[in-house]
Amino acid sequence: MATSKCKRFNFTKASIEALPVPGKREWVYDTQSPQLGLTLLPSGTRSFHIRATVYGQTKRIALENGKYGVMKIEQARKEATRLLAQIADKADPVEDRKEKKASETTLREVFNDYFLKKRDRQGNKLRESTKSEYEMALDKTVEDYWERPLSDLDDEDLILRIYRKRQDESKTRAASFHKVITALFNFARINYKRSSGETYFPNNPGKVIIEHKLQYKAPRRKTFIREEEITDWFDAVESLGTIEREFLLFVMMTGVRKTEAMTLSWDAVDVRTGTFTLTDTKNREDVTLPIPFHLLPLLKKRKGEGRVFPVGDDARACLGKVREATGIQFTLHDLRRTYATTAEDLDISGLTVKRLLNHKTDSDVTAGYQIPNLKRLRSVSDRVVREMLKRSGRLNADVVELRA
Repeated sequence: MATSKCKRFNFTKASIEALPVPGKREWVYDTQSPQLGLTLLPSGTRSFHIRATVYGQTKRIALENGKYGVMKIEQARKEATRLLAQIADKADPVEDRKEKKASETTLREVFNDYFLKKRDRQGNKLRESTKSEYEMALDKTVEDYWERPLSDLDDEDLILRIYRKRQDESKTRAASFHKVITALFNFARINYKRSSGETYFPNNPGKVIIEHKLQYKAPRRKTFIREEEITDWFDAVESLGTIEREFLLFVMMTGVRKTEAMTLSWDAVDVRTGTFTLTDTKNREDVTLPIPFHLLPLLKKRKGEGRVFPVGDDARACLGKVREATGIQFTLHDLRRTYATTAEDLDISGLTVKRLLNHKTDSDVTAGYQIPNLKRLRSVSDRVVREMLKRSGRLNADVVELRA
């Protein structure tokens, strides 16, 4: 049977299956139910729809689960009658369907959608590490809600109870939960909307924490390896195996972030020029920095492939050994603060320290006029390293000697 746009005939199994596959999208309509149509695609797919005027606009509205073969002709006619009756009562089946879908969207679906669409201020996708942090914040607090509709959490009293219970266990964990749930509801408010632009999630239950003045901001850590501790710290570090020892010394003597050191690959290390390059860093800027001079000959000896410091996913083992030996309860970020503090003691400019630590300098107007010079950064890095070694009793004239 030849087809053309808007051709009408009595829908039967035989008449529909006699239709040829079109070269482009076409529509045919039923004579029994004149507003019931069938969309024909070049792929061979055929799906039922109705053609109706909703609020002055004529549109084709697909029947839910309306693929021919899945939905029978009589089912399609009954569904068409039902939808047309709704429209006659001033309802909009498309909006009703969207609202139903929004009301059933689970916490996990919104979470995944957030990390699919969300971008940072520079337009970059959010990091996998951020996703892991957010996932942990929810796992530890509302893990039973993952497969439930997000709307189940749209209850200020519920959020308040969850937050208070979590705060009794850990203020930091409670703050993480508040941050994540607020971000997800803000995302849902902006991204899940009716055709009119009205959101399906106008309320953000996370605001109840602020209204009750219960939000918690962890105090900024100020811990570092103090001058009176540094000798014991070096003694303990130097008793470790090669990779663990060089890993901790590298972090201490460069001030790099934990993840930057743990994921550094040999491909990013140039022992010829004595430099290493960090890519995809926290501030999204690649940077090339000098290798600490006392570590350069050691790295040259074991130049290889893969990760430079394969110390596990969190380096917990090597930190634990040094903590146990010294009693110093330090973190890897404390070593970064030790580096910055030592530089401050030497009156090194804040802008230079920022560049060595790969901090953003966008807000510093002067920084825009000063181009980083690797030779100068190496000179400054050498000063910081020598001061650390001097304080630990390991500086011998102009030669650095690590104890055996």
